[in-house]
Parts: sequence; structure tokens; C-alpha cells
Amino acid sequence: MRRLPAGVTRRGERLVRAADGAVFERRRAKTGDYLINTTADPVGWYDRRGVLSEEQVDAARRLERDHAACVSPMARCRLAPVPVGAGTRTHAVERFDAYHRAMRAIPPALRPVVWVVCCEGRFAAAWARDARLPARDGIVRLRDGLDALAAHYAGRTRST
Repeated sequence: MRRLPAGVTRRGERLVRAADGAVFERRRAKTGDYLINTTADPVGWYDRRGVLSEEQVDAARRLERDHAACVSPMARCRLAPVPVGAGTRTHAVERFDAYHRAMRAIPPALRPVVWVVCCEGRFAAAWARDARLPARDGIVRLRDGLDALAAHYAGRTRST
């Protein structure tokens, strides 16, 4: 078994917590145990390893911000008091609309993986495993979906 990083303590059989707050999950393989950082940001992880282009990362981050503005309790409170026909829209309503326009710009077959990675914070391989697809398929679909999203944010239409 690989030695645990410095400052990592064992918590139960599967989860391990580091001194900096990172949580690792112990996985078993034929070659031995290994650790996965479960607190890692998937988009940042893919960016650091060169899996995604800069344009794709920017689109993913923008979708994350729009989604966060939609699901925060304060945003839900600010959606209700907008008077109909008043001609004014709150920032929360703008972000809500932007999020839904962006999701509609992604082809329907690619929306689930983009949502899982950008909004839910899970890795594309985990989505592919849940969808009973090869792990590599998750990355390919994520890239295609983020290309469509980047084209939407840049004001371009993407031909299929």
C-alpha cells in the first residue's frame, strides 16, 4: 500500500482526511491500494493536466457561476419579487436566464456530463461509469459539450 501523504490521518476504512481539509478515498486495485482526492475540483484537475482547452475551462467556470447564482438561497428569494411588466430585472433573474440559455445551447446528449462536471463537481469518468459507458467516453462528451458551451458564450453558433 502506498504511504499516505504527510498530515493525513485515517478515518474509518475508506475515507482519509489531510491536515489541509482535503478528503481522500481509498480505492483497491489489483496492484494495491491508492488514494483519490475527492475534494479536487474536476474542471481545475482537467485544466492542470491539459485535458481541456482554455476556452473550454472559461466556459465551464462561467456555467459554474451561473449555476451557483441559481441555486443559492438568496437567489431564490430574489426571483420572486420581480413585478410582471415592470421592465426591471434583478441580477438573479439575469443569471437564472443565462444559465438556462447556456444549458439549452449544449446538445441534449451532452448536457448530463457537462452538468455533472461543472455544476455537481464530479468527474466525467464517474458520470460515464454511472451511465455504463467507457470512462474515456465521458471526457470526449465533456469536451464536445464544453465546445458548444464556449461557442454559445462567444456568440457563435456551432454547426453539428
